[in-house]
Amino acid sequence: SHQATFQRLLLERATLSHQRLSAIPGMRSVMPRAAFYVMPWVQLPPGRTDEHFVLSLLRQTGILCVHGSGFGLPPEQGAFRLVFLASPSELSAVYDDIATFTASYLAQ
Repeated sequence: SHQATFQRLLLERATLSHQRLSAIPGMRSVMPRAAFYVMPWVQLPPGRTDEHFVLSLLRQTGILCVHGSGFGLPPEQGAFRLVFLASPSELSAVYDDIATFTASYLAQ
């Protein structure tokens, strides 16, 4: 049925998302279960918030995420939510951009 195919595609995207985000220095991720989004954490520089991180990411790359404090998490924790429904090739390009941005952001 279409549900089995959809579940397989979600698992593929969840695995890709978890692996790629976990490989970014300064970032960690937990494998998503039963979701179409991932919520990684970035080790923020002192005085920075998750909202500053996602707004900077949006301004520099056009990638839209939701800051974890929007879901009640502490802003200094560096969590953000990213939906992974795009194709694997599109997601790979997004994760390349996030990796480049994060390296620059953490070097500041």
